[in-house]
Amino acid sequence: MYDRQKIVSITTWIAAAVAIAVTLLLPLGYFAVSYQYLSGSLAAEAEMTSRIISDVIDANPELWQYEQLRLEELLARRMRGNHQETRRILDRRNRLVAENGPQLKHPLLTRRFDLLDAGAPVGTLEISCSLFPLLLRCGLVALIGLSGGVLVFITLRVLPMRAVAQAEKSLRESKAELTEKVAQLEAALAKVRQLEGIIPICMYCKKIRDDKESWQHLEAYISEHSEAFFSHGICPECFQKVVLEELKDLEGKIPH
Repeated sequence: MYDRQKIVSITTWIAAAVAIAVTLLLPLGYFAVSYQYLSGSLAAEAEMTSRIISDVIDANPELWQYEQLRLEELLARRMRGNHQETRRILDRRNRLVAENGPQLKHPLLTRRFDLLDAGAPVGTLEISCSLFPLLLRCGLVALIGLSGGVLVFITLRVLPMRAVAQAEKSLRESKAELTEKVAQLEAALAKVRQLEGIIPICMYCKKIRDDKESWQHLEAYISEHSEAFFSHGICPECFQKVVLEELKDLEGKIPH
C-alpha cells in the first residue's frame, strides 16, 4: 500500500508539472513571439517614417513645424499590418506638432526615433500600438493551453495508474496461484513423509507397532498412513512353494 501511495504521489506531481508547463508555456511562448514581431515591425515603421520626415525637415528647416497637413499625410502612410497605430511628431520641447491615429487602449507599445536636420535632432517621431489585442489573443491561447494541460494531466495521471492497477492485479493472481501450488506441494510432501523414518516391525509375523504401542497388520498400517490400497495375489515363487504343495497334499488325500 505504501509503494502504491508513493507511486500515486510521484505520478501526480509529474503529471501536474507537465500540465502546468503546457498551460503556461503555450501562451507565454505565443506572447513572446508575437511581441517580438510586433516590436520589430513597429521599430521598422518608425525608422522608415522618421527618415521620410527628416527629408522634409532638411528641405524646410525653419518652418517644417508649420507644415501640419503634409506631416499628417506622411504619418498616415504606413506599412501593411493588422494593428492600429497612433503616430505623433514632437518638437525638441515635446510639444505636439502633428498626430494621426485613433485613441488606443492601454497598455501601449511605443517606439521613438529622432527627427534630424543635417544630422542634428530637432524633434521626435513616436509610434504607438495597443497590446490589448495581443493580450486578448494570449488569453484565448491560454484557454487552449489550459485544455491541453488538463488533457495531459489526465493522460499522465490515469494511464500509468491504470497500468499499475493491472500489474497489481496480475501480481495478486500470481501470488494466489503460487500460494495454492505451495499448499498442494506441502500436502503432497506431508503424505510422502508419512512413511518416513524407522518403522518397528515384527520379524516373525510382520506386524508393525504404531505410536500407541499397539501392533497392526502390515496392510492395515500402510493403508492408515498412506493412500495405498492392497489387492491380493500370488507371486510365482509362493505359488511353487505353497500352492503346489497344498495341491499335492490334497491329491494325496483324495481316494482313487
